[in-house]
Amino acid sequence: MSTAMSPSTWASIAIAGVASHLSLFALLHWFEPQLSPKASIISDYGETASSFVATTAFFAFAAIWLALAIALRSASPHNLFLASGRALLLLAVVGITTGALVSGTADPRTGSILAKLQSIVARPGLFLGIILVSIGLRSTKGWGDIWPILLALSLVAAAMLPITIALMLERGLGGVGQRLIFVLVYAWAVLVALRILASPRRSEPLQQ
Repeated sequence: MSTAMSPSTWASIAIAGVASHLSLFALLHWFEPQLSPKASIISDYGETASSFVATTAFFAFAAIWLALAIALRSASPHNLFLASGRALLLLAVVGITTGALVSGTADPRTGSILAKLQSIVARPGLFLGIILVSIGLRSTKGWGDIWPILLALSLVAAAMLPITIALMLERGLGGVGQRLIFVLVYAWAVLVALRILASPRRSEPLQQ
């Protein structure tokens, strides 16, 4: 895929990805009312007649992180945190895309081995990726006022993951936990994309 498009174009794609993923996820609730939103995670919908919608939602989610990883590529080329975070986001894209192609739920209690393996790739890549990107943006011109918010969102989202897996799934609240995580990462992605759109030239390294 060509990366010749401007950062603002990729940022727009990321926002479109958030809107698409949210809309498709909402449609799944309407198409499959027998699944409780409180208990069901998005991969559970892949086992229903609406599996195509769930698969498309996975692709939309992957598009968010692919677009942001590319949009941030010139933000601070020599920033190790930012470069590592972007690499992990790309790894997450691979995991999420694999999840879209693998049938079966990603529920760690009942999912297939392959579904679990893709989750092992996607989850650390995404959460550690956004944490490292947030830290990296601290030393990037134009991001000083927003990076603490991004870091807070990423840390809370990462903390919610083990809580959801270890506690909420067992209590029939896995869907609630996953939806809260989605809200946090949506907010992170939209804030980053809007900052890029507001001032495309801000992503320059600070002068030492």
